Amino acid sequence: MEASPWDAALDAWRPPAPPVSAQVREAAFQTALTDDADVTGSPSFVLARRSLTEDAGVLDVGCGAGRASVALAASVPGTTLTGVDSSAPVLEAFAARARRASVPVRTVLGTWPAAAGETPAAEVVVCHNVLYYAEALVPFARALTDRARRGVVVEIPWEHPHSWMRPLWSALNASERPDPPTAPGATRVLRDLGLRVRIEQWTDGSDPWRGRGEALVRHVCDRLGTTDTDRVRSLLDEHGLPPRGRRMATLWWPVP
Repeated sequence: MEASPWDAALDAWRPPAPPVSAQVREAAFQTALTDDADVTGSPSFVLARRSLTEDAGVLDVGCGAGRASVALAASVPGTTLTGVDSSAPVLEAFAARARRASVPVRTVLGTWPAAAGETPAAEVVVCHNVLYYAEALVPFARALTDRARRGVVVEIPWEHPHSWMRPLWSALNASERPDPPTAPGATRVLRDLGLRVRIEQWTDGSDPWRGRGEALVRHVCDRLGTTDTDRVRSLLDEHGLPPRGRRMATLWWPVP
């Protein structure tokens, strides 16, 4: 597997232990199901929309419940949609959302890039909030590019989504975490592959943790490798909750 400096930085930010709990998975699942935010004004949507014409195809890698792609596919008549995700229940929610929008839909259960061979090529490939969880950036991005006829649009936080937890990590472990991987770092790796990647920074004003206090506590415990929920609650009171206005990045490149 091809490693990059970005992968090394990412490895240093993987959760130490324990593995993601069932409660955390359920909270993430419920968040995905209830996420109906309007994304049609985001740079990611606008750029992906430019690659579509009637009767085109969209491939959504790590599709979740369809926030990134259902509205996109519905915006152009005749567009077909394929979603790839590692969760069968999430794929069911994705397909249901697509059907409600009258979008022809296909689902593929699996992880990327292993599932790439099961997916059809599409005019545009979109991938939102997945890159920081990929095993290795180079083969992941190559597979995205191989399945795209016109372009790839990737959306991720500007820096690792858990970077706001650094003060909590320091308080629990009496040590500092290294600098987090960032979208510009990923862009450098992708450009080294010969991809003509452009990057745009913007702000997402949504608040995915609003009203999910205990779910947030469990999430932080999981990511910091602790079961001390009382200590985490105290640290969250001291250092504050995740910022509402997250800096985001849209990375896009044409194919070929």
